[in-house]
Amino acid sequence: MAALAMLVYARTLGGEFVVDDIGLILGNPRIHSLRNVPRFFLEGFSQSRGAGYKTGYYRPAVTSTFSLDYALAGPGRPWVFHLTNMLVYAACAVLTHALLRKLIEDRAAAVLAGMLFACLAVHTESVAWISGRTDLLALAFMLGATLCLLRARTHMVTPEGRSARRLLSYHGAAFLLMLLALLSKEVALALLPLWIAFEFTLGRVGRWAAPPARRAGAVVSLAGACVAYLVLRGIALGELGTGGVPNFEPWTPQGLATVALCVFQYLGKMALPVELGFGFEVEPFRTAGALLPVLSLIGAGGLMALTIWATLRRPGVGFALWWVWLGLAPALNIVPITETAAERFAFVPSVGFCLLMGLLVQDVRRNRSGGSDRRWAAAACAAVVVLAAGHACLAASGAGHWRTQRTLYLSTLRSSPDSPVSQEFAAEAYVSDPDTPLRAALHYRRCLELAGGKPHLQLLAHAGLGRFYARQGRLSSALLHLRSALRLDEALAGVRVSLAVVMLEMAMDENLPAGWALAKGHAERVLREEDDPPGDAYVVLGCWKLEMRKDPARAAALFAEAIREDPRLILAAEAAFDEAVKKNPEDPEAHYQLALICAQQGNIEKALRAAGHALRIVPTQRAKDLIEELQSRKQAAQD
Repeated sequence: MAALAMLVYARTLGGEFVVDDIGLILGNPRIHSLRNVPRFFLEGFSQSRGAGYKTGYYRPAVTSTFSLDYALAGPGRPWVFHLTNMLVYAACAVLTHALLRKLIEDRAAAVLAGMLFACLAVHTESVAWISGRTDLLALAFMLGATLCLLRARTHMVTPEGRSARRLLSYHGAAFLLMLLALLSKEVALALLPLWIAFEFTLGRVGRWAAPPARRAGAVVSLAGACVAYLVLRGIALGELGTGGVPNFEPWTPQGLATVALCVFQYLGKMALPVELGFGFEVEPFRTAGALLPVLSLIGAGGLMALTIWATLRRPGVGFALWWVWLGLAPALNIVPITETAAERFAFVPSVGFCLLMGLLVQDVRRNRSGGSDRRWAAAACAAVVVLAAGHACLAASGAGHWRTQRTLYLSTLRSSPDSPVSQEFAAEAYVSDPDTPLRAALHYRRCLELAGGKPHLQLLAHAGLGRFYARQGRLSSALLHLRSALRLDEALAGVRVSLAVVMLEMAMDENLPAGWALAKGHAERVLREEDDPPGDAYVVLGCWKLEMRKDPARAAALFAEAIREDPRLILAAEAAFDEAVKKNPEDPEAHYQLALICAQQGNIEKALRAAGHALRIVPTQRAKDLIEELQSRKQAAQD
């Protein structure tokens, strides 16, 4: 099973860092040192830079694995991160197979169901995307906890007491694994109601039946892990909720219809994944009276009736169905989350889907009298093998789409051309392409048209258009869109910094004191409110110190902070001091700081000229020392 899982997703090893990987790993200085691992348990799961916002998620176990991978590979070998994902996925396949072998009596049916899990194409996002490791780790630990509880369920207790201690160790291991699952992703909360569902299905019949005390021990171990997690989460985040904005109201008729539609969409992607894509969305219903919402509600009612019937009459099938529904519950916006839908949300529920398929094959292989019909048995097995093979081909093909951010974004556009998310992704793919930059603006505008009543997508489109127009030098248009984005969410540091930079450029072009003041105000707010502010905020304040306060020394200190955040900003620092010495050619400090920046870049000739100007205006020892150092470096380079 492990080999099959790794073979299906072998192409992921050639992938790069994409989407959230850039902010969570490359742009997050905290994970670049293993010394920071204890801090991860005291802070939220967030990006330091890039998106400019922090989410209400708490996943220190995942961040710790990112830090370990970074210590081994650094930023230049993403294949190490992908290999970790593949190994964890292989562990999920092995543990799923172990669970299926326990719950399905027919060995061949259990093996086929395990093969299907290893090949499922809907897993592509979770495996091929480094940031999808949250689902992989959560499920691996959930399965480990479940297997410990099942082992405790059948463990025989003898009077000696040693086996009683072993029984307690199973429950202790389940507690620890459940806690690790919760520290990987919030979806693990579903395991507690899942185990309660087990008690009402398989747990009340056959070999899984147990006395009340042993049943209570399992529930207490899982509940205790949930309480411990909530305490840790409350300490780290200061709140228990995600702080997200609801995408729709799930308890209204149209909201329930939307939930039902999401469920059917996920079932379709698990069974026949013909349209897989990163931009998967479900548009919430605005009314419950139309045909599709009514059909969705009727279908959901039928599924719930089937689940209740199976709970009473077919315990194995009932447990499989409950695994699907409860595994999906955290992703159905009952508690507000960032996205309406995503394919990675089907990862945990897919275990229940594979269990259901295995039980169906078992039933086909055994008729009511206990015999078997070889033709039907062979046909059922062949059908599952063909289904698994089809999934494996789609998974291998889909893994190639995750090779680079550009291939991912353009493949998403092809699969979902009418999705605002896909349009925003396409714009991001084209925005850095020097040959087709205008296509980015077209896709941003299309995203804005399709966003409708989705403020977060409108925000992305306005922010993207603002940055695009800023790069094109159309500052008035950039200002308009960035202000629109900031009105939608004032907490976005990235948008606020972009707005400060645009105001700075307009103030420099038109010599507007009011523009300087606004740019300074936005930059100072970002530095005040952000733990890891973008370097551009320091650049804005550095330019303000040069232009409005004529303080090159303080400006140089701010530029040094900017360069520490992003070394590429040294070019902005050089340009700022170039402008300063043009406006104030007799300012020795400006010439001296320009010399230091040029020396840092390795431009020795320009640094010597600047240092010479500083020495000519006001002879100082530091200018003489700098010239001697630069001349030594020049001589060494010539030698």
